[in-house]
Amino acid sequence: MKLYVLNEELQRIQPISVYESVTWESFYREEGNFIWKLPLNLFIENTEEPDLGVVESVEKTVDDNNNKSLTVKGRLASCILESRVSIGSNVFKDSYPRDILKTVLEDNFLSPEDTLRTIDILDYQVSEQPILSQIDYELLRGTDGLQITKDVCEISDCGFSMGLKELSDDEVKLQFRLYKGVNRSLGQYINKPFVILLNSDNPESSYTKELADNLS
Repeated sequence: MKLYVLNEELQRIQPISVYESVTWESFYREEGNFIWKLPLNLFIENTEEPDLGVVESVEKTVDDNNNKSLTVKGRLASCILESRVSIGSNVFKDSYPRDILKTVLEDNFLSPEDTLRTIDILDYQVSEQPILSQIDYELLRGTDGLQITKDVCEISDCGFSMGLKELSDDEVKLQFRLYKGVNRSLGQYINKPFVILLNSDNPESSYTKELADNLS
């Protein structure tokens, strides 16, 4: 995994090469999260479609051996959908999920009546979304965009993600997308998650064969 710091225009400005550990969890129908742990003693000496994380907290910790670390926590980029709530209510009948979310995103993120609510770095292309079965959905005023997305995807049995999209040499945006696949997120019990272990004697390492079979 390669890590980078991005500026406000989503341009890479600095690679991240110093860290103790990184936990990066992406989910089928959740926004995902990450924990990035950095040993502070190292700062003296060292000054494909990617996932994107939003830092939400930074905590300084000291272990029993007096090793100091920074623990950086956050969620993956789709968490920004939580920053806007629906300003209106609506009842969608026999509507495609991609069109429901198009309405929600345009009204509250992409081109809202109150232009101060616009998030310019967000992009959503209906033509690039899968055509899923039509559903009924009641949109309640005051529901945040992330919860709306989770509700629609739950009904439609699909996943969602948000990654970087290069629209031109000078323009990069966060592109939201739906996708149809198999839910192998941690915490669900219908499909086994992929677990890749270094110890080949561990019975759970048989999951790697399942991974290979699915990728072949």
